[in-house]
Amino acid sequence: MAFILGIAQGCQPITSFNYGAKQYGRVRETYKRAVLYATLFSVAAFLCFQLFPRQILRINAIKTTNTFETAPTAARGISLP
Repeated sequence: MAFILGIAQGCQPITSFNYGAKQYGRVRETYKRAVLYATLFSVAAFLCFQLFPRQILRINAIKTTNTFETAPTAARGISLP
């Protein structure tokens, strides 16, 4: 989520400058690229959580039996739109 907010905040000054300069084509191009990159990142993150939930959870999880039984199902559910 933070990555997508970073894309949006990074595009804001570019869009504002070009809108003020009446370069509307650049505004559209910046918007399209921002949407494309945010969508690609979102799809990649979604696929990672759907395909590799246990491996991702092992990075931060405490190794208990309950964690690895229930956490993958919860991670898949949380990543759904």
